[in-house]
Amino acid sequence: MSIQQEHYEKELYICAKCGYCVRECAVWKVNGYDTVTPRGKILLLKHFIEQKKELPPELIKNWYLCCTCGKCTEICPLEIDFPELVRTYRIQFAKNKKNIPKPFQKTTENIFSTGNPLGRSRDDRNDWRPDEINFKKDSNHLFYVGCMSSYWTMEVAELVARILNKIQYDFTVLENEPCCGYIEFWSGEINKAKELATNFAQIIKEAGITTIFTACPGCYSTLKYDYPKLNIKINAEVLHISDLFARLIDEGKLNFTTNLNCTITYHDPCHLGRFHGIFNTPRQIIKALPSVKFIEMDYNKENSNCCGGPLRTAFLDIAQKIGELRAKEANDTGADIVTTICPQCVISLRQSSHDFDYIVTDLIVLIAKALGIKEADDYL
Repeated sequence: MSIQQEHYEKELYICAKCGYCVRECAVWKVNGYDTVTPRGKILLLKHFIEQKKELPPELIKNWYLCCTCGKCTEICPLEIDFPELVRTYRIQFAKNKKNIPKPFQKTTENIFSTGNPLGRSRDDRNDWRPDEINFKKDSNHLFYVGCMSSYWTMEVAELVARILNKIQYDFTVLENEPCCGYIEFWSGEINKAKELATNFAQIIKEAGITTIFTACPGCYSTLKYDYPKLNIKINAEVLHISDLFARLIDEGKLNFTTNLNCTITYHDPCHLGRFHGIFNTPRQIIKALPSVKFIEMDYNKENSNCCGGPLRTAFLDIAQKIGELRAKEANDTGADIVTTICPQCVISLRQSSHDFDYIVTDLIVLIAKALGIKEADDYL
């Protein structure tokens, strides 16, 4: 038993069975089964450990049926870190590959064969780059695009680059950008995660990078917080793009000129907000946008509800229902635009809000629009 597993097995016995986590569990809200809640998972796992029996496959599946959003930890009176508990036991379950849901297995196969979880061609990874964008190849500031914005929310990658060009902030991108390993860290395939992390760290070292910024909370969390857990060090400052842009606003280097004339509400990405406390800088940026009225959702910041995004890989029907609950909360604000700063959240909220009239877009698009970058209009 590893030291980490021993620590989290002790946490199983800390649980007071109070049930506060049940009412906050995103999955429970849409399927109503106690076995999918943190309390249910803990009680069943304890029972099988005490009986010295293996957890059956149908109950192992429940440990993957978790958004890892951290809302349960926020409400837990004993502060049990349930997402880390989930991750620790997924590592144990993943020792038998049959325990890993097939969609997760497929994404890992894709990453090691094509360099991204979507299985798209490596040759297409740079399709987001307009010809007129200027990159400074010897810059030590790296824009790490990530898999989602390289292939799916390509407007985010494009507009980050256009914004940086407009304010003459030098940066570079990797010609053969690798996956950071976020999915492997959370699916339990820790050896594969370490392989990807080791490769990434070596690339950064050889490139002489001193600052890495990314618009993806998953990539940000992986590079800054998960790599050190494997004793893999990146000798560079890692920033989420919202922190970088807020810093540039404070320094007077990011000045908005175009009125947006809209009402905006903001969805906090779980792996950016609750996980790492980045609540204020996205709001600082929104409030700096000209002619914008900002309205908070009823559940915001630490109390924000998950959009269901992490479950879309393997449990799409449940993820969709979770997303629809959050989409309604956004609609209740009366906002014209629902924004967030996470590619997975953008996709989830777009797919879940077909019954509503508001626009869902990444905050990067609004920043570009407010800077007078005409290409932003294509995404609003």
